[in-house]
Amino acid sequence: MCKLERKGISNTCAAGVTESTALDQSARRGLNPTAALQSLIVKPIPFTAAKKILEKHHYLHSMPGGTKLAFGVFLGERLEGAITFGSGPANDT
Repeated sequence: MCKLERKGISNTCAAGVTESTALDQSARRGLNPTAALQSLIVKPIPFTAAKKILEKHHYLHSMPGGTKLAFGVFLGERLEGAITFGSGPANDT
């Protein structure tokens, strides 16, 4: 169950996907992100929560059609943004 569902926002989350955060900052692989980026957590959220954020803050003010997965970007417990993935328009040629 998504954490936001427990807070009263009901909808389905990305099945089989768990939250993601940097586990081993001491490995020093690749570029070193800033402290703020190291604090971000990405995890599945309900489509309704992603839609609310996108309608308010995205320049198109809408949820993209064909959205299959919705993830929230959290700083601590605060939801700061949304990322969606989906299928693009079909090419019928």
